Parts: sequence; structure tokens; C-alpha cells
Amino acid sequence: MITIYTEVFSSLIKKLHADSRPDVTNDIQATVSEIGLKVSQEGDGALYHFSRKFDKVSDSFTMAVSEDELSEALKCVSHDVQDALQLAIDNISAYHTYLKPKDWK
Repeated sequence: MITIYTEVFSSLIKKLHADSRPDVTNDIQATVSEIGLKVSQEGDGALYHFSRKFDKVSDSFTMAVSEDELSEALKCVSHDVQDALQLAIDNISAYHTYLKPKDWK
């Protein structure tokens, strides 16, 4: 599940559209807030709902990526980028392991 912070999105939308028409900005902000709220409450079910609504995907759409699809996608990414991503994963994991209280298992 993906966690979405609606306040962050609302703030970002306000900044991005400060010079646009207020009625359009309010419509966008309302839509983004609705999406954030639904995803935080309903999780993946909401992601599927909005994928069908906005992206017009079929009901048989899946967010799962097969091993074959992943292997093919990795062929398109340079080794330098893969190494950088692995370093980021390692650093983030180490940082969160460090932050985890010692009495947690």
C-alpha cells in the first residue's frame, strides 16, 4: 500500500497553481485531496479505482510486475543507475534499521 499525505499534496498544488484561476486550482486541490484521503483509507483498492477512473485501465488490470517484466525493464537501465539505486536502498535500509528501537524485533 502507498501512504499519501494529503496536506503535502494540497500545499504543493497551491504552490504550483498560485497564478492560475482560483476555480481551477480549487477543483484540482479537491480532486487531489479526495484521492489522498481515499488511498489512505482504502489502500490498494483506491489505487485500482483511480487507475480505472483516470487511466481507463480495464478491470483485469494488475499492479503486479512479473519476474519476466522486471528482467526486461532492468535491461533498459544502465549499470550505473542500478548501482545508484542499490546504494540508495542500502542506505535507506541501514538508516531505518538504526532508527528502529532496539527492543523491537
